[in-house]
Order: sequence, then structure tokens, then C-alpha cells
Amino acid sequence: MSPYREPIHSQINNKKMQNATTVPTTKNVIIEGGSFTASGNFSGYDSETAERYFIPGRLMQSKGWKTNEDVPTVFFAVLTDKVYNEVQKNPDGSNKLDEKGQPIPVTDEDGNIKTFTRATITKVYKTKEEHGDAVEAKATYHGYLEQRAAQAKASISVVSTAKANAVANAPV
Repeated sequence: MSPYREPIHSQINNKKMQNATTVPTTKNVIIEGGSFTASGNFSGYDSETAERYFIPGRLMQSKGWKTNEDVPTVFFAVLTDKVYNEVQKNPDGSNKLDEKGQPIPVTDEDGNIKTFTRATITKVYKTKEEHGDAVEAKATYHGYLEQRAAQAKASISVVSTAKANAVANAPV
């Protein structure tokens, strides 16, 4: 399947929504095989679907994986649809850059920056245990926050009740 497939979630592409925050949908995947590209990124393959996914080189390097030989045969990852700006290209395929060295985005006839969505690996884990630990930490953290919120609501309720009683019992 193409990396430009139907996204996990929808993204509106217009100037008003460029700064809008969206919560991307994620999917846990097992990557089996792949290789670094000439640009230093990694193309990894989903062990279940054989889909090819883009993995930023810096993410791979954060695990100490700098060459194909460094990468384990199987590793675990989180897949997220990410929105990227289309950029103008030079005849050799490299990005056209502005005077500040930044890629020049492609715009439509209304001046809106054209974007595309690509399934991108946003987290990698060397082992299933490392991935499980991260999921467990997230779950317990959210449970902790929910518990603290409930405690705060209860204390507000107690304070509010005490104030109401004090007002009701105040001499007139």
C-alpha cells in the first residue's frame, strides 16, 4: 500500500486549520525488516501487513541504530499518521530552499500550503518488554491523574459544603 493511503484520521487542509491541534490515531506495530535510505531515514515493514513505513533516521539513531547491521531483525513501534507540507523540488529531486535555507512549500491557487498525510513511525522500542513498560507507564500515569482529579473535586466539595454550612449557621 502506498504511504499516501487513506489516513488513520482526517485532516482539514486550509489556512484557518493550519494551527489547529488534532489528536492523531496511533497503532502499535511490529517491524520486521527494512533498511536505511540514501537520505538517512529508515523504511521498515509491518510484520502483519508487509506495509512499508517511514521511520525518521533520528528516531532510529536515538536507539543507537545507525546502520542496517545495528537494527534488530524485529522491533516494536507506534505508527501515527503525520501531516507534512509538500515542498518545491529542484530538477535533481532535492528540496528548493529559501534564502534562510528552509524548504519552500507548495501552495495552491488560493495560497494554502499543500499537505499530505503519511503513516510514520513516531516511537520505536527494542523489545516488547520495553514497549509494554511504556504502555504500562502511560496507563498508570493516566490512572494517577484521574485519582488526583477525583481527590481535588472531593476536597472542593468538602470546602464548598463547609462554607455553605458556615453561612447557614451564621448569626443574623
